[in-house]
Amino acid sequence: MKKRLALFILLAAGLLTGCSRNGIGDKVIVKAIYLERTGGYTATLLTLRSAPSADTGEVSEQAHYLTGEGDTLGQALAAAEEKENRQIFYGQNELLLLGPELAQSGAFEACRYLAKETSGRPNMAVYGVDLSPEGFTGMEEKGQQALESISQLEKRGYYKTYLYELGAGDGSGVLPEISLAGAKAAPQGLAIYGGGAVTASLQGADVELAALLNGQRRELALELELAPGTVRFKVRSPRLRCQAGEAGTELGLTLQVEGNIQKLITPEGAAVPGPNKELEAQINAALTQRLDGLVRETYGQGNDVFSLAAWLRNQNEKAARTLEATGALWQGGVKAACRLHLV
Repeated sequence: MKKRLALFILLAAGLLTGCSRNGIGDKVIVKAIYLERTGGYTATLLTLRSAPSADTGEVSEQAHYLTGEGDTLGQALAAAEEKENRQIFYGQNELLLLGPELAQSGAFEACRYLAKETSGRPNMAVYGVDLSPEGFTGMEEKGQQALESISQLEKRGYYKTYLYELGAGDGSGVLPEISLAGAKAAPQGLAIYGGGAVTASLQGADVELAALLNGQRRELALELELAPGTVRFKVRSPRLRCQAGEAGTELGLTLQVEGNIQKLITPEGAAVPGPNKELEAQINAALTQRLDGLVRETYGQGNDVFSLAAWLRNQNEKAARTLEATGALWQGGVKAACRLHLV
């Protein structure tokens, strides 16, 4: 009986050992991919490794970079993977970071490639970063800190674009840009793409309005330069109303932002609650001008990154398709208005 029990224990131990060789513990977990164009291409995989602490006896995760170069993205990624003997595991890959050159020209090709590869995941967040390959690998010791900092930036509501949006796109899209100086993520604005190239760069209040147009805002945090000076305020639960209409053979669209201005800070300090029609009018005029300019720089150039044409198609699909075929759909026809109230 004892011999049988001992044999059973040995067999069970062997099976468990076999399972562990194929388990997650024997794989290298990739948390982010950095890509840049450097004549050819450079790819760096930010991986996490478990490391025991001599002081506490506990196991902690430490960042480790795998870098490769090649004439193509595929070659660069393969060269990076070859730096590790264990299996590369992309199932927890959360981020795609594009260096300055690739973000300027080549972002869509990179995203389309990754969208078809096991190294890419559809719900990866994509950011343009201000680091060269040497700058990125130079902060290896702070890699975990960089991941946490980007996560905090996302929790604060910074604009987010996913791989599936750029990977399936036609060269039209939005890329949020961040600084990673000192491994601390900070927003740097939005790059607007049309035809695969950057056509506009958005900052400040324009970023907030772009996020609202793409359904990514339940609260606006705005800063404007007005006659009295710099004013800061929030708009909780802003409402974006899109109303399409027809006038003969013409199709038109009205975009209207509504909501209540709260937590207003003026050059004199926190504003006293209550109506101030003059300041309210200045705020609405400034935001209307910005919203109108945002539409002109995108939709007005035939670059429908905010899917405004869908509203016109819902109104009269036949007329919208006809205007789209001639290019007339993008010429005018969109009016912007902000109706925020200071309470």
